[in-house]
Amino acid sequence: IVFMKNTSIENAEMKARELCNSIKRTYSGNGKTVEISCSIGISYSKDNEDYDTLFEKADTAMYCSKKNGRNGYTSYSENMQKSEHELTREDCGAVHASNKAFDMEIISFALSLMSNSKDIDSSINILLEQTGNRFDMTDIVLFECDECGELFPSNSWPERENSEIISSMNQSNYNMMEFDSRGVFCVENCHDSGSCVSEKTLFLDYKCFKSLIAVKSDDNAVLKVLLLFGDRKNVRKWSDIQKNTFYELSRIISVFTTLRDERRKDKEKIALLKTTDALTGLYNFEAFKIKAEEIIVKNKKSRTFALFYMDINGFTYVNDNFGYNAGDRLLCDFAGCVKDTIKDAGMGCACRVYSDYFLMLLSGESRSDVMLKIKSSNDRFFDMERRAYPAGSIGLSTGIYFISDDFTDITISIDNADLARKKAKRTNQNTYEIYTADLRLSRSNELSIIGELYRAMEKGKIELFLQPKFSLDTRQVIGAEALARWRNDDCSLKYPSEFVPALEKIGYIVKLDFYMYEQVLKCMRKWIDRGIKPIPVSVNFSRKNSLEDGFYERVYNLAEAYGIDNSLVEIETTESTFINDINKMLETMRRFQNAGFKVDIDDFGTGYSSLNMLVSAPVDVVKIDKSFLKNIEDSQYERDYVKQMCKMISTANKDIIFEGVETEEQAQFLLECGFTMAQGYLFEKPIPLEEFENKYIFK
Repeated sequence: IVFMKNTSIENAEMKARELCNSIKRTYSGNGKTVEISCSIGISYSKDNEDYDTLFEKADTAMYCSKKNGRNGYTSYSENMQKSEHELTREDCGAVHASNKAFDMEIISFALSLMSNSKDIDSSINILLEQTGNRFDMTDIVLFECDECGELFPSNSWPERENSEIISSMNQSNYNMMEFDSRGVFCVENCHDSGSCVSEKTLFLDYKCFKSLIAVKSDDNAVLKVLLLFGDRKNVRKWSDIQKNTFYELSRIISVFTTLRDERRKDKEKIALLKTTDALTGLYNFEAFKIKAEEIIVKNKKSRTFALFYMDINGFTYVNDNFGYNAGDRLLCDFAGCVKDTIKDAGMGCACRVYSDYFLMLLSGESRSDVMLKIKSSNDRFFDMERRAYPAGSIGLSTGIYFISDDFTDITISIDNADLARKKAKRTNQNTYEIYTADLRLSRSNELSIIGELYRAMEKGKIELFLQPKFSLDTRQVIGAEALARWRNDDCSLKYPSEFVPALEKIGYIVKLDFYMYEQVLKCMRKWIDRGIKPIPVSVNFSRKNSLEDGFYERVYNLAEAYGIDNSLVEIETTESTFINDINKMLETMRRFQNAGFKVDIDDFGTGYSSLNMLVSAPVDVVKIDKSFLKNIEDSQYERDYVKQMCKMISTANKDIIFEGVETEEQAQFLLECGFTMAQGYLFEKPIPLEEFENKYIFK
């Protein structure tokens, strides 16, 4: 029904024509062709007719339009006869309010209620109650079909004594119902077998009813819902309006039970996604914590439990060389081994924390029993991956924490297992490490250092120490190395080995490096302002800096801000820098050289760099680690080795300075070999800035 205000009959007819044209379509598929069309009746008010009169005229005109071709419009005229308006529902293809084919009020209520409902289940209950009251029923039960095709009751009104219906209804009873073509089955007098369609429909104990009607709704010939209406008080002659209304209600409810099922399935999927890792099917981290704690609390008195924190080694190799799909398969392979282990143990759970990190709670009769199970699981995984990636060196670093009798917090237990994993990772790429209290103490010390760093820098507790570099032949100071010392409140010192590793772990070492660098620039500025020519100072920069964007720019800009010539600053980095992005680091070092800075490699020979790399690397000074001097006094082989190594470095046009020279014999040997620069306790240990200045700068 469309109402147009302040218009003309010509305009209304134009709109009707446009509407007919826009709706007309032909659809083909599955061997069928369906034509969609529109028939419109128009009534135009000239004498202020009321709504009912206008509706009646438009309805008559619509019938005439349909009769004239089922695709067009007709305007009402007085010569249209009322008798022509007698029309069946099948003829019209719709139900009009004027002929009362069904109870429009309850159907409208149903559509409004269900369409705007957030809780479909409650809305169905309300609808059953309204229908029952409106038609004076005593019982209404909604049956649905499960995935196996079995009927089950989902909603009923009233929510009390319809247990007889529920207990009597099953698939066999349903099969005895003889429905008409629309799916309606009626019994007008349940105590008179003659009112039934046939004797076989006497499937219920009719003593509880006097009349009943059942309506089914199918989907592609598959039963979806069955609505059963019963009256325990009266024998009824079911009217067409009641049958039509119940039929329409069954169709409406069928739609919304389907929607309810979909919502339920969606909720189940969402609940699964909230607790499950999508790739491996294991728990996610949050769900694992809840489940693991639940298992431990219930069973810790009778079982031994251990938490395993596992990190797959070689995962990056698979991703980089075989693609991410192969990496995903590897993760799923490992998850499969974990699931099998838990299944064999009979109790436990697991999760993928992220990337290639996994957690597993495993139970056993004893600690040794648990260890045997995890070893067996890991061996299965290793064998599987060795066959798939024989050159990949796939392995595991595993941290183990055995749950104690006084267990209270799963988070602390996981953290303990992770501490053990990190130690296993540092010690060996493929090993187990069992948690001990020392790991927690070490972790506490690290956290303390990290938390105190900024305050220590603000209060000047991080002090600049300098160790002079000497010419071996003149024994004159030719430079210095800047070193950090942390002054405790009791005036004792923390040495770099006590705080640098902790700062390296979380990247705070970058803050410390630039703090020390700026202290060096300040003291050089002070020397220049006093008219003293500065000596070159080497400043240590962690490999973490090589990963930072703007590393070169920051070093360059600070030197410029303090007015320090770049040639006085030596950028000192360790060999371990080259295990990261070597090309990026070489480019950065080349930029430093081009800008006039010197570049030093510290601790040469301890692991990562090679002589081949040194030939082309933009390095000015190679600092030979003190370990090469350890046995030269007693071993001719060691002396020859050092000579040959250093000759090769010299041929690459690199200066050489030896660290850790502690004896006069070592110094003489180096001098005889033609080496001219050294530092070490033979000459001077690292000393505070003020002491260094008094001894070597302001003397």
